[in-house]
Amino acid sequence: MTLKITGLNQKRKNGEKLKSPTLIEKYIKNHFNGENSTEMKWVPLYIGKSKTLKSRIKEHLNDPLETTRGGLKIGKRDFLKGKTIRISVIEFDSKIENYDVIAPYIENMKRNDLNPIIGKQ
Repeated sequence: MTLKITGLNQKRKNGEKLKSPTLIEKYIKNHFNGENSTEMKWVPLYIGKSKTLKSRIKEHLNDPLETTRGGLKIGKRDFLKGKTIRISVIEFDSKIENYDVIAPYIENMKRNDLNPIIGKQ
């Protein structure tokens, strides 16, 4: 049984394209190709970085489709309804120097390793 993902290209009520991170079709196919949805492994959805983690996670989960902020809008995406979402965090020491240089490098390394299905590549 092949998993069918619907609701990927949702739009706002006024018909405008949803402002949200891009879905990467080749990674969706790699992670889901030929998998039975009842036996599926965990799939990396998104990798990001934030100095304000709690508020950023709330934005990703709860932002309405009308919001122009670049959150995932997880609560509004049809293909995620009823699915369990696991959040993993790599926490840096708050006193780390050069966070703005180091964090993007680590984010990129993790993205290349895990191939999340949403986000910049």
